[in-house]
Amino acid sequence: MTGAEKLGRADRPLAAWRGKLAVGEGWAHWQGAAGDNSLHRHLAAQAVFSAQPISFHRSDGVVVRGRVVLIDPLVAHRLDPADDVEIFFFEPAALHGDAAEVLTRVPNDDPDAIWLESHEPRFQFWSRARLAQDTRAGPSPALRRALAQVDAELSNGPVRLAVAAAAAGLSPDRFRHVFVEAVGVPFRRYVLWKRLQRAVALRGEGCDATTAAHGAGFADSAHLARTIRAMFGISASQLGRAG
Repeated sequence: MTGAEKLGRADRPLAAWRGKLAVGEGWAHWQGAAGDNSLHRHLAAQAVFSAQPISFHRSDGVVVRGRVVLIDPLVAHRLDPADDVEIFFFEPAALHGDAAEVLTRVPNDDPDAIWLESHEPRFQFWSRARLAQDTRAGPSPALRRALAQVDAELSNGPVRLAVAAAAAGLSPDRFRHVFVEAVGVPFRRYVLWKRLQRAVALRGEGCDATTAAHGAGFADSAHLARTIRAMFGISASQLGRAG
């Protein structure tokens, strides 16, 4: 962010996130006003729709503007506040049926569609969804057992790769390789996203920040707040006001 940008943002009140957040298995959906956020990147693939063109800032300082923005996992970005947006998040591990349905709203020749593409082919989520090139048939039975073990362990503190590997019937080294191949991201990044997903769901149920943090396996509310800031570019209090 340039000095002029910082000064301009300091001269006005922070824009709040106001709207409704829904979290499901492998996806999240936001509908409402997008508030202030810092440059951030997250594990989820993201699709943003707006009735009016909105600006996105890339990590290299380039600003792109459009009514539709598709963002691959782990691509750093910041969006300007907007009054009415719809944002979809998809885990890389999720099947692409829902993502493909979202893409039906984006014609191939749409001049207002912007794509923030990952430089790494394994993270090019929207390319695979668009071209139907993702040949993964979903998690194998062994991997499903491991993912279920992750869900069961989230609120108990650390989720150990060795425990998930044992649930899959694989050695830790083999499991680490199989997991990245099947899911597309390292095990620890996946666990972090699942913790965030659970914390958001608990906040949506009315839990305070401390209860949500502990229920999702974070050390405390400060740990959750730092993770939310790093992953979504917003504060934990902004998340708490969503709904």
